[in-house]
This record gives sequence, structure tokens and C-alpha cells, in this order.
Amino acid sequence: MNGMWPFRRKKTQSDLFQLQQGLFESAYLEFLTHQLLASPYLAQNVLNARFASTEGFSVIFQSAQLPRVLKDFPFLATYLAQLMRPEINLYYLNALALNQSARVERHIDHSIRGYGTELPYPQQVSVLYVNIPAMLGGALMLYDPAENPLTEIQPQTGLWLDFRGDLKHAISPVQSLPEASTPRLSLVCEQYALSPSELESVPEYVLKSTVGFGTFLAVESHET
Repeated sequence: MNGMWPFRRKKTQSDLFQLQQGLFESAYLEFLTHQLLASPYLAQNVLNARFASTEGFSVIFQSAQLPRVLKDFPFLATYLAQLMRPEINLYYLNALALNQSARVERHIDHSIRGYGTELPYPQQVSVLYVNIPAMLGGALMLYDPAENPLTEIQPQTGLWLDFRGDLKHAISPVQSLPEASTPRLSLVCEQYALSPSELESVPEYVLKSTVGFGTFLAVESHET
């Protein structure tokens, strides 16, 4: 199942955000859900305090590092084929899992600012809703450049959202999930078009997770 999967397109569009449905076959989304939830790197989120009670891991990579990403995460091949664009040279990819009571407060996605406060906002942020169980809450609230409410998006499995990278957004608390349900699972990717000098200040490739160092060693030993 590491090969490429087919996808289809259906778009609804505005100046600030775009929704697409039916990009991926359900079999691929189920496969992706299994692989992400089984990842040894999925743990308490590495992101800031605005991501309360969430789990995940992050992969930062420059475009030239795509072969390494596919080596470490071969199940992302079809997803990345849809995501990557020639004008983008840096990607900050977050796997994000929300369970009961998880929430994400209002913020702008600018995760590379730790490498330089002058680095620009992403050109675009893309969200793939990989697995959305029956639940109350968990909607994404998107705000316009003046921070007025723009839209509220009810996530659905397979829905793809693109929005301008300088827009604030939040996720309402997950109020209830069925017992033994899988979490609200998404892939969120910040996409940057950096100048050569800006690109030099950001790692070519780094995997971020709160799991212990032993997990990284175990995975590396298994791969070798």
C-alpha cells in the first residue's frame, strides 16, 4: 500500500480559503488513519500551549528532502503528491489528533518563527481531514484579515481546506466522542516560499516529537 493512490477533485472557492472534497479514495484515508495512529512518534503535541490536550508530531522539510520524507513516511506519498507545489520550498507538516476535551485556541500558523522572528508567514496552510468520527464540537473557525469571523467549517473525512497563511483560526473544544472512537485526525501543512538567505536559517529536515530519545533510536535501529 505504499504506492500512489488515485484522487478526484471537486472545489468550492473564495479569495481567502478553498474547500475540496473527494481528492482521495476512502481506502487511502483509512490506510492513512491506521498509519498515523500507529506511528511511534504520535504523542503529546510539540506545538504551543494553544493546542490543549492534543497529540501529534511534526516534520519540517525543504523540497529537496522529499526522498527522505518518503523513506521515513512512505504512506504519505499520495498525500504529498497532491500537496507539493513548485513555488514552495519549505513545508512544516503537523499530524494533529484531538480526543475528548481537546481544543485549539485562536492563532496563526507560523511554526518556523523559532528559527527567526523575521521569517514570513506561510503562503498557504492546507488541512486534510484524515478521519472525523461522529462528535460534538471540533469545528474550525476561520477569521478574515481584520479578525472578523469568516467561516465555520465542520470537518468531514476526506475534506481538504486551503487558506491564506496569515489568517487566524481556532478549533472549538471536542465535547464528546463515542466510546472507543478514533480521534479527530488531520494533517496540517504550512507552506513557505523563502528566499535563499531565509532558507539557510531553517533545517533541511527535522522530525519533532515528544516521545523519548529511545523511540527514535529504536525506529532507526529497526530501519537499518
